[in-house]
Amino acid sequence: MIKGICRALRKRDGSAAVEFAMALPVLVFLLGGMIDIGLMLAQQNAVSTAADTGTLYAIVNANAAVPINSTYKSKIATAVANSNTVSNNIWGAVSANPAPSTFCGCPTSSGGGYSITQTTCGNTCSGTSCSGALCTAGVYVTVNAQSNYKWLFNRLFSWATASSHTLGATSTVRIQ
Repeated sequence: MIKGICRALRKRDGSAAVEFAMALPVLVFLLGGMIDIGLMLAQQNAVSTAADTGTLYAIVNANAAVPINSTYKSKIATAVANSNTVSNNIWGAVSANPAPSTFCGCPTSSGGGYSITQTTCGNTCSGTSCSGALCTAGVYVTVNAQSNYKWLFNRLFSWATASSHTLGATSTVRIQ
């Protein structure tokens, strides 16, 4: 009888299948998380591209003779919204939120980077970065893009309570 028990304990038929069945949910959960993060990063890239598209529209259509008014800003917002033509259940709509804004400023360099200091239009800019046309305060446009990302887990299970995540990007460019 003891020999039979020892023989039964040594038999391992099917143990690999049992171990795989125990590990499978964890592996599927990890794979789903990696796919979810990848989709979110791809959508963040689309949001950044939308903000850049809005500033590109602002540069191309900037004209000293054309006033920077609500129509101009509305067209920038439309360029942001139309920059992402992918329409499926994964991508959220991209919008220019908050709305594009304009301001006058001077470029300044500090700490190895550049920033824009707001000032009155037409003022003379000072600093080491001042040269040529940059010595006069210019008009800048700030374009914001925003989209909501709904987690994959929420899409698969209606009982999941995790909320969506707001993705955003900002781009600023001198137009005049």
